[in-house]
Amino acid sequence: MLFLEDDSRSLWPEVVRVLAALMPLDMVLCAYAGEEFDAAVGPFQPLDGPATMEGVTESDGEPLSQSRRVTVDESLLALLEAQLPDLEEWGDSLVVGRPGHREWVAASIPHEGMILVQPEYGSALAAAGYRPGDEAPDWW
Repeated sequence: MLFLEDDSRSLWPEVVRVLAALMPLDMVLCAYAGEEFDAAVGPFQPLDGPATMEGVTESDGEPLSQSRRVTVDESLLALLEAQLPDLEEWGDSLVVGRPGHREWVAASIPHEGMILVQPEYGSALAAAGYRPGDEAPDWW
């Protein structure tokens, strides 16, 4: 896993744009541990059924409740950019993955100022000027 610090809480839409240039993506919103979705949050609707992305858990391994998938497009990214100050209130994390696949590609944890990315996408981020680390920062 690669780690990208996001102190300004503004990098997530930019990182998703880089990844979306490589492949189509869907995004889910994950609720805080122990919470469930019972109403829409922004464009994210409650999911009726099991989670659609694997490995999306709290640090103790507890699975996080996920929204339905939303297709990543420019209108979604523009909405996220407009809502950056409020993303921490939306839920625990935002996660992207390829449509039809259960593996996650990248995740943003806004309340911690951290973006996680699968290692195979590190070169694309580096080419776009980002420098994710292969070790978690000491503070995390």
